[in-house]
Amino acid sequence: MRLFVVAGIALAGAPSFAASESSAPAVIVVPASLALPLPARATETIGPVLAAALSEGVGAPLACSTSLSAITPCTQTATSFTNRVKTTLFTIQNKFIEPVSYILSCTRTSAVTTCSAPGTLYVPKNSSKSVLLTWTTTSTLGSGSASLTADEGTTPVTGPVNATVTLRRRRRSTSPW
Repeated sequence: MRLFVVAGIALAGAPSFAASESSAPAVIVVPASLALPLPARATETIGPVLAAALSEGVGAPLACSTSLSAITPCTQTATSFTNRVKTTLFTIQNKFIEPVSYILSCTRTSAVTTCSAPGTLYVPKNSSKSVLLTWTTTSTLGSGSASLTADEGTTPVTGPVNATVTLRRRRRSTSPW
């Protein structure tokens, strides 16, 4: 059986969809603002995972590569002490035959208290440019993430940094005094 893999992305509050033919199961990303109450029999028709996604507004993560753009590395991990400012290097690739100006943005969760990205990045056709994502850790232990999104207006790409925040151990003095 052939299915369409669908990735929905919310742009200014409205969903847009990109599809490709594949033998993989269908995936739909539903913005929380568009979550739908579904009838009880929906799981029999569309399956329990899709029904849960539609009713809760949950879906697959955004892609780090599309036919037009890519962000590398796709996913990074980092360990940091509390209350630190960190930077993470990403490369944005323009696969298109025209130059592109990307709008760069960032999002953060939990143990990452702030994040920032340059506002825009111009990338000539069929080339790449590097960009730094700056993020700050909390004063407590935990985990979180900072994600960089590069959007050329059609299919945004996102690269997350999954962070673990630890405490710095104090050195014990070996002096008897």
